Amino acid sequence: KKIALLLFVSLFYTHTFASHLLGGDLTYECLGPNQYRVFLKVYRDCNGIDVDNSYTVTYSSATCGTSGSITVNKQTSGVLPLLCPSAPSACNGGGGPYGVEEYIYSGILNLPAGCQAGDWILNWNNCCRNNAITTLNGGSSQNMSLNALLKNNNGIGCNSSPQFTVPPALIVCPNKPVEYNHGVFDSDGDSLYFSLVDCYQSATGTVTYSSPYSGVNPL
Repeated sequence: KKIALLLFVSLFYTHTFASHLLGGDLTYECLGPNQYRVFLKVYRDCNGIDVDNSYTVTYSSATCGTSGSITVNKQTSGVLPLLCPSAPSACNGGGGPYGVEEYIYSGILNLPAGCQAGDWILNWNNCCRNNAITTLNGGSSQNMSLNALLKNNNGIGCNSSPQFTVPPALIVCPNKPVEYNHGVFDSDGDSLYFSLVDCYQSATGTVTYSSPYSGVNPL
């Protein structure tokens, strides 16, 4: 079984803020035939605007000719630790220059039982990325878009997506090697593969990078 999952977290930002979205991921857990619990994680810059209490996640299949949407509601939130535990955070009025919060949303997706297909695409799209992301050409004018491929085929069984268990790296030192473990696992024992791609600002459209950056050449 092959699962496609998109994760975006930016590691390059200063403290001039116009918006709030730094990263996120979109995953799902199979609950039974044609039923899934969808999880959306959103990473917010604490110097930016607030997140919403709920969001819309769309789903579609070209094979089935079907599309729709569900609402995912906020379940939990928390402040992510910075590189130095003693450093003040910008979250909750801490007074520091930087700070990131993680928000977790979830909702139930019921796919039509009459169409078994391996090309269901889940998508979350929202405005806007953080203008302080220096690898983009005007971050606050570009949306964030996350996709996940869901295979709801006969014979595959109740299949869940990979899950990330380690928070994203928030601050790294310039010109220094970085080793980052996503802590990713797949409860079904599927093989996992990683690749670098350009980030998306819609289901099919990519962001505009500042030269010489790109999704496949971030540094």
